Amino acid sequence: MFVARYHFLKFGGVKFKPLKKPKEITRFVRSLPEYKRDSFYEVSKELVDHGYLKTLGQHKTLDNETYEIQIPKEIN
Repeated sequence: MFVARYHFLKFGGVKFKPLKKPKEITRFVRSLPEYKRDSFYEVSKELVDHGYLKTLGQHKTLDNETYEIQIPKEIN
């Protein structure tokens, strides 16, 4: 059974939920013309426009690996 999990587009900071199985998404991306695959933004836009991903409108500019070191700790 396919269970969708929430993810972030690493360099875009957009939270999304896949609506199709990973193999279906891969097949769709491979079917795109090369000029649409040369941009991460364009691929993401096509996936959303064709119902493979749903963006959730929450934006974050820091990725999970560097989030903790870029947020200042509160001074007690």
